Amino acid sequence: MAINDQTSQVFDAIIIGGGHNGLVCAAYLAKAGQRVIVIEARSEVGGTASSEQYDGVTVNICNCDHLTFRTTGVMQDLDLASHGLKYLDADPTQLSTSWDDRRIWPHFNDLDRTLEVIKQFFPDEVDGYRAYAKDSVPAVELILEAASQIPSRGSLISKVLARRGKGVTTMLRWSKMSASQVLRRYFKSELLIGPALAIGPTVWGVSPHTPGTGLGALTYAMRHVAKVGRPVGGSGMVPISLRRSIESNSGVVMT
Repeated sequence: MAINDQTSQVFDAIIIGGGHNGLVCAAYLAKAGQRVIVIEARSEVGGTASSEQYDGVTVNICNCDHLTFRTTGVMQDLDLASHGLKYLDADPTQLSTSWDDRRIWPHFNDLDRTLEVIKQFFPDEVDGYRAYAKDSVPAVELILEAASQIPSRGSLISKVLARRGKGVTTMLRWSKMSASQVLRRYFKSELLIGPALAIGPTVWGVSPHTPGTGLGALTYAMRHVAKVGRPVGGSGMVPISLRRSIESNSGVVMT
């Protein structure tokens, strides 16, 4: 939509940048009845969550499979399924390999299946992975539960008490450490440590050796608590469905 078409309108909110975060914000505001406009410099919305066409093939710019987004309730709140967003569950959740001997091992949503894989490829790491899961899974569950509500000291305390403190110690201890330090408490093999770091702090553009990145070591545990999904039509279907949601509530998106 051309900018000249909108200069005479008055908006309650102007969102600069049509990445997925800005689109989610705009979609909620539009749903609440606010007059919203999103201004994006590129020809399409989505930022690094978008997909592009190359020689007739849909290619994701950056992110492919989605995990945390599916735990937030955004898809349900905004009824994104009615705007074209559909997921295929991805299990195994990831495949890892070694540059040296070309072994390829899968990681599953089910903990027991993953332990069987660890037993096959890294028999000396089974106990370590089991200990890692015991410490990390409750922390992930607590984080996801807390993130599902409006944050407040009271709601967080009530959740901690309801879970009898499970996960709190891990969160506090790990948050002060680096992700690399955390993982080396449980694993010896770089072939197990490396993939966890690659999908943790490295994705954020932060060294996994940086103090304070310790919660990035929860990446394996996240895959046991939540299900990884692959959007039908590419990662770009998330921003596309968000744009449709905004426009269905009389919001404006300019590219």
